[in-house]
Amino acid sequence: MEAEPNSTSEVIHLTVSGMDCANCAKTIERGVATLQGVDSVHVSYPTERLEASGSATADAIADKVRQLGFGIAQSRDEQRSLMASSGSDSFMHYLWSEWQTRSALIAATVILAVSLGNLLMLSGASELLQIALIAAVLLVGVPIAIKGVRALLFARQITIDLLMALAATGALFIGAYGEAAAVMLLFALGEALEGFSAARSRDAIGSLIRLQPESATVVEQHDGHTHYRELAITELTNGQQIIVRAGERIPADGRVVEGESEVDEAAITGESTPVTRVVNGQVFAGTINGGGTLIIEVTSRPEDFAIARIARLVEQAQASRSPAERY
Repeated sequence: MEAEPNSTSEVIHLTVSGMDCANCAKTIERGVATLQGVDSVHVSYPTERLEASGSATADAIADKVRQLGFGIAQSRDEQRSLMASSGSDSFMHYLWSEWQTRSALIAATVILAVSLGNLLMLSGASELLQIALIAAVLLVGVPIAIKGVRALLFARQITIDLLMALAATGALFIGAYGEAAAVMLLFALGEALEGFSAARSRDAIGSLIRLQPESATVVEQHDGHTHYRELAITELTNGQQIIVRAGERIPADGRVVEGESEVDEAAITGESTPVTRVVNGQVFAGTINGGGTLIIEVTSRPEDFAIARIARLVEQAQASRSPAERY
C-alpha cells in the first residue's frame, strides 16, 4: 500500500487483485465511495490500480475491498508480481491458472463426456447427464452468485453476476438444466476472455515499468573528493548528478554533463540504431548506455520521466472506453 499526502487530503494508491471484468472495477468504486471520508475513487481494471482521495485510511479502504470479495497486494514486490502477470501465456494456460475457469473447464469436460455417452445410448447416461449439468451449474455458479450478492450488500449495486445467477437459478427451477449450465459456462468463458485481454495489457505496462532500474549511483562532491552512493529512483531530485557506466540502463531522464557514449533508445523511441550523446545531450530513463561512461544531471522528477509518462498513456488508453463499448 502507498499513501501520498497533499495539502488538503490524502491520496491512497492500492493494487487490487481478483478483478475479472470492467464491472468489478465499477463495483469497487461504488463500494469504496460509500465509506465515510472518501472524496473520490477511481479503479483501473487493466492495471488493477485503485486511487482514492479523502480522509479515509488505507486500511479502511482495503477492508472494504476485501468485503467486496477482492484482494489487496500488501508489498511492492507483490504489486510488481501482479503487474507482471501471466499475460504472455497461452489462453488455455490462463484458463487453467484461475480456479473459477478451471472449474468451468472441468465441468464442461464432464458434460461433454456424459453427453457423448447419451448420444451413444449408454445405460444410465441420461440420468448422469442431468446430474452433471446440475453439478456444473453449482460448481461454476455459486462463486458468481456470491460475488453478485457481495456487490448488492456492500456496494448497493445489482451486477451482471447477480443477474446471471438469478437466470441460472430460474432455469434450474423450471427443469432447463442444459440452459442453466450453458449460461454459467459461457459467462465464465466470457469473463476469462476479458481477464486474459487485461492480463496482456498489464504485462505490456509491466514490461515498460521494468525497463527502469530501481536505483541510481549519485555523484557527490565533499571536501574536494568525489563520493558515490546508491539512491532509490523515487528519491532522486532535480539537479542531482548520477553516473552511468558502460552497458548499464540509464535510471533517469537528464542532461549529459560529462562524457560521450552511444545510447540505445529503442525502448523509448523505437529507433534501433544507437544515437551518440555528448555534453548537453538529452537522455531518457530505461535506455541503455553504450561503451562510454556518462555523468548525467537529473532534469525531471521520477513521475515525469518519459517512460513513466508512456506507461500512464498506455494505462489510460486501456482503461478508456469508446461510446460504443460503454453502450
